[in-house]
Formats: sequence, C-alpha cells, structure tokens
Amino acid sequence: MTRKVAGLSRCGALMIGAADVFHCGMTTFVASQVRAVALASECTDLVNRDSVWTALLVDGTTRASSDVRTDLANLGDSMADLLDRIRVGRDNLFMVMDQCEVAWNDFSVDPRGRRILARLQSPAYGLPGSIPEMIERAREALAYLAVEGQGEIDELRRKVEVLKAGGELPPGDLGKRMRGMIVFIGGAVLVATGLVIALAAGPAGGVAVAAAVAGLFATGGPLLHVGATAFVGD
Repeated sequence: MTRKVAGLSRCGALMIGAADVFHCGMTTFVASQVRAVALASECTDLVNRDSVWTALLVDGTTRASSDVRTDLANLGDSMADLLDRIRVGRDNLFMVMDQCEVAWNDFSVDPRGRRILARLQSPAYGLPGSIPEMIERAREALAYLAVEGQGEIDELRRKVEVLKAGGELPPGDLGKRMRGMIVFIGGAVLVATGLVIALAAGPAGGVAVAAAVAGLFATGGPLLHVGATAFVGD
C-alpha cells in the first residue's frame, strides 16, 4: 500500500519524480514546511530570551527600577507567547516528523537515496545519532510539550504578575528539561525539513537544493546536541 503524508508518497520523488509530489497537495506541503521552519526559529528565539531573562533577574534582583520591571515583564510575556505558539503548533511539527519518516524510508530503499543519507549523517553536520532516533526523540519532546507546556506558560505569567506588582523579583529560567526539549525540537524540525525538501525535489533539485538542505542540517545538528541533554537519564 502506498502511504501518503501531506503530499509525499511511499514511492517518493526519487522513484516517481518531483512533479508527481508537487501536484499532490503541494500547497499544503509548502505551507507545512514554512510553518515548521518558523516554529523552529521561535524555539531558538525562546531559549535565547530565556537566557537574557534569567541573567537579568539574577543580577540585582532587589534594586530593579519600575522601568526595568516593566521591561522584564514584557520579556516574560513575550516568552510565554512564544512557548504558547510552539505548543499550539505542535501538530504541524508532528506532521513534519511523519514526513521525515516517509522521506527516510524512501531514501533508504534507493541507492542514490542511501548515498544522500550517508552524506547528511556525516560528522560534519553534528547529528548526535541516526535520523530515526532523532524522529523518535522529537516525538517524545513534542509529547512532553503537550503535557507540560501549559504549566510552564502559567509559571511565566505568574512571574510577570509579580514583577508588575512590585514584589521581590522571582528567579528566572524555564525548567531545565523543558528548555532542552525546546532546543531539541528546534533542531529536529530543521533537520527533518531538510530531508523532506530533498525528497520532494528529487534528482532535479540540483546544487541550490543541496546547499539549502546542507544549511538546514548544519544549523539543526548542533541544536540536537545541546537539546539531547534533556533526555539524559531516560
């Protein structure tokens, strides 16, 4: 049976040609990849904001002026908004993992595809494990986000209210495990998107597609390494 996931079939572009993929739900496919990359960017943005938020709350917590408190409260609100967008968008990210699994399977049964996979999993891209392992862990991270995400959002909102009320500044930081999961999700989505694009483009993709895919892997790989600490002890 042919498995279809948002425009990708089990036969894949390597077997049937990119045109067949492009004519089967391509609008949905492109929108899905664009949204996924945007959410991956929001993952890294959230973690970077968390670093600033934590550093500022630790430094001089009892001396903050009302202007500083307002800025910190705005920063906390923006973090809560980002985390909520990632949480709400997780279904799209699950779909990208499904697409990536289909792409992996299609590449694995084709000699040209296996050569592409070997190159993409080279140490140069810094993936901490195999792509199937990445997919499994990304799904675990997304499931964790579904369960724990709202609690983290509520805690950020609570800290913002303390800041606005003029109370003693609270400690910063997303939960360590949540932070790691968010980083891992961001990296996995970039790598998965790269592999899916490579499949959709097929042999006709050429140098431009190869460079784009390599860029996604090179950006996502280090994030996977950092985020993998969230799974220590599992």
